[in-house]
Amino acid sequence: MEGQPQNPQSIESQPNLIIDAVRAHFVAKSTEALARFALYTSKPVGVGEHPDVVGESVKALEDHDHAESVLERLNGLLGQNERS
Repeated sequence: MEGQPQNPQSIESQPNLIIDAVRAHFVAKSTEALARFALYTSKPVGVGEHPDVVGESVKALEDHDHAESVLERLNGLLGQNERS
């Protein structure tokens, strides 16, 4: 059928797709926040549109902390000890 993904596995054989997507979302958020923090702290001159580099660095760390906290909670709810 046109417009349908050509995946030989059925959706039923992938019961954790939503959980996997949630996990991937927060892993990406965590990684993005660390990248912003690294940028702000290693090359603050190159971040002209953010005059408050300290505040932006704090925000990046808070975003990282939030994402990691959500991942920890998700893993706890699912009975897992580490990221998959």
